[in-house]
Amino acid sequence: MARAVDFGRRYPALAAALLVGLIGLAMAVGGLATPARLLVSGFALAIALYEGTGMVRNLLRGQPGVDVLAVAAILATVVVGEYWASMVIVIM
Repeated sequence: MARAVDFGRRYPALAAALLVGLIGLAMAVGGLATPARLLVSGFALAIALYEGTGMVRNLLRGQPGVDVLAVAAILATVVVGEYWASMVIVIM
């Protein structure tokens, strides 16, 4: 248990993504596909918003990065309904 807590402290975004993914998977398998889709899509959009603000700041400083591609990919996968793909991108 201590290792899980340490992992969560060292990598909070990754730990949150894994937890949301597991909860979403359990919901989908349990017959709650729509709530699972909303949970995973909402989490991915929240991460995209968070990363997007940093991305805009970096772009204004003239420092483009791979976060532009990640944010675009998250938004695109959510828009087309591939919410599990958005979770994979968030984890990457």
